[in-house]
Amino acid sequence: MTVLLRSAANPGGSTTEQILKTVRADVIERMQGYAADPRPEIARILAHNIRILGLLTEAIELAEANTKILSSSE
Repeated sequence: MTVLLRSAANPGGSTTEQILKTVRADVIERMQGYAADPRPEIARILAHNIRILGLLTEAIELAEANTKILSSSE
């Protein structure tokens, strides 16, 4: 049984894209707290998080495409 994702056994669950969008929003919020920090370690973290955000956006687009495919086959 899925814990987070919507399924036959968990009809109240979230879609993949909803979960990924929530994670993306959390990363953006956390990054705002780092923005003024001049430490080089934080600069690396920000660079990593920017890359993560791009990957999350790509994953969201794929999940939305999956949802569209499933919706059209019903």
